[in-house]
This record gives sequence, C-alpha cells and structure tokens, in this order.
Amino acid sequence: MKIVFLYLLSCVLVAAGDFDWYSRWDSAGETWHEKWSNVLNSIDELPLPERIEMLGKAAESSVGGNMGDERSDIFNRAQSTLLAIPGHARFYQDTIERLRAQALEDNKKSDDEIMRMRADHTMVEFHDYESFREKAFVVLALLPSSESVAVLSHFLDDPEGMAKRHFSDDDFHGDFIPFPPNARASATALSKLGIENPPAQATENHEFRDLVTVEEIDAWKTWWNEVKDGKRTFRFIGSSVEYGPDGPVAGNKSQKSGTDRKEDAVRSPQVTNSLKPLSIAGILAACCLCVAAVWYYLRSFGTKGS
Repeated sequence: MKIVFLYLLSCVLVAAGDFDWYSRWDSAGETWHEKWSNVLNSIDELPLPERIEMLGKAAESSVGGNMGDERSDIFNRAQSTLLAIPGHARFYQDTIERLRAQALEDNKKSDDEIMRMRADHTMVEFHDYESFREKAFVVLALLPSSESVAVLSHFLDDPEGMAKRHFSDDDFHGDFIPFPPNARASATALSKLGIENPPAQATENHEFRDLVTVEEIDAWKTWWNEVKDGKRTFRFIGSSVEYGPDGPVAGNKSQKSGTDRKEDAVRSPQVTNSLKPLSIAGILAACCLCVAAVWYYLRSFGTKGS
C-alpha cells in the first residue's frame, strides 16, 4: 500500500510541476538559474559573434518545460540583451549562408584534403550547417524585431529543399530532411513573432516540423513585398510602433526613444501564454490526485486497523 501511495504522491508532484531536476541542476551542483545568470552577467566579455550565439542559446534554453519565474528571468534578460544588439538577426543569416557555401565547397575537395581538414577540424560538414540553421530559426522566432522580420522574409525565397532535396538537389544530402527547408522554417518563425494581423494564421501550437504549405509561404512573400514597397507597415501585438522594411516608420507618433522601442519589442514568447491554461489544469489534476492518494491511504490504513 505504501508503494501505491508513494507512486500517487509522485504523480501529484510531477503534475504540479514542482520538480524539474534536469533543468534545475547540473553536474557541478550549480542550479540552472545560477548557471545562466553567471553567463549573462559576464556576457559582455565575449566577442560579438560568440555573445549573440550564447544569448540565443540562453533564450532558447529557457523556453518550454515549467516556464516559471527563473526561466522567465533568464529568457527576458537574454532576449532584451539580444534585441539591443544591432545585427542580432543578420548574424544568423550571414552564418547560415556562410556555412552552407563552405560546406558545399569543402565537399568538392579530394578525399585526401577532406581527411586532412577533418583531422585539423577545419572541415565544414553538412551536418554543421544543418545543426546551426535549426538553432538559428528557433532563436529568430523568439526575437520580435523588424530586423528578424527582414531576415526571415529573406529566407522565404530560399529554394533549397523546396524540391524535396537540400543543397540545390545535391545528391550527397538525398531526401532526408531532419528540419524543414529554410523557406518553410521562415514562415513558421514569422508566425511565432506575434505580428499583428499576419497574412497567414497559424495555430497556437504550430511547430517547426509541422507542415507549412506553399500557400502560406506565398502569403508571407506577398505581405513582405508590400512592406518593402511602402504599401503597408506592421507592428507586433501589444506595441504601437509601426515598422517598415528598415525599422520604425518615420513621421508618425510611433517614433519613440530607443529605450521605448526596446520595451515594446521585449515580450515573452507565445509559448508562455499557452502554458498558463496547462498550469491551471496541472494544479487541478494535482489536487484531485492528492485527495485520491490521501483517501486511498486512509482507507487502506483503516482496513488494516479493523
């Protein structure tokens, strides 16, 4: 009976979200929050490229799971610091395109050269490119800025993978696509930025590996072309700042100080709001399980006493 009781009690604790061992502690005994706080406290010591990449990793790492105060703290710090860096989104675009070009070039080298480069760790493999671009789109989806919109819209026209093959139909990569092509990933990321009145609506749980239709991509392309041509502006939900292709639009009341624009842009990702109903449901489920566990234990104890 004790085993049953302990099992039910563990279910209660898990349902309530009180334990998140893997995110709270690392092998050095440092809590997850302490680890990332220390990283963010010394982030300015890193060169700019490494700083952007580390901030992106911090933001990505703090999303999901039990989005409590500790995770929100790290996310908000990482996001606001990233958004304040000019070129925060362009860094990901440039790195994606550089890695792709280098991977294609290195793959054409002779077997002896490839072996030497691999031994020297100077070879850019296809999986290096694939791994980085996946992280890049996930991070860009967390950065609501006009620069992120411009970078993601740039990749809407990327033909790679849209014919079911990567690297311009290169035979090396075949038909295996572990992550959506750049155009599809861009459409998904754009739908997650919280743009008001988006051209293609996405469900709240839209994920990167969900199917994004060509029609959705075309809708975003048309929308962005209208932004570039000056036919429309856009803004993020909860913000009054109107943006064009190059940033805030001049000559309207939305022209604010840099600090105000930064505050308008810094918002928790949509996933934060979507987790609130789940948290409430978890608490209700935990209460029900707790009552059931206590009742079962008292009942078994009473049976033994009689």
